[in-house]
Amino acid sequence: MAQGSEAGVVSSVIHYTIVEIRMSQYSISREEVEDTLRSPLRLFFDVGSNRYVAIGKKNGHGLVVVYEVAHGEKVVVTTYHTSKVDKIMGAKLSSGRWIEL
Repeated sequence: MAQGSEAGVVSSVIHYTIVEIRMSQYSISREEVEDTLRSPLRLFFDVGSNRYVAIGKKNGHGLVVVYEVAHGEKVVVTTYHTSKVDKIMGAKLSSGRWIEL
């Protein structure tokens, strides 16, 4: 299967790992993460980590959700919000680290 092609064929099941602690620390709800995964503003594949990066919005800032696909299900690895999402996306795209899907 080609890189990035799994993003569109995963089930609706979303698993969380230790990331729930980080979500709590930064006041990011499961609903915000799930909304971002369901309908990302932008979606990327990180060729360095073999993970997907979904971009959403939270209170006018970017919400970044990094996840893996395992056995057809999404496993959230980390999430954070940032006011510099455009700068991050630009740097990752220009370096070739991220590929837009």
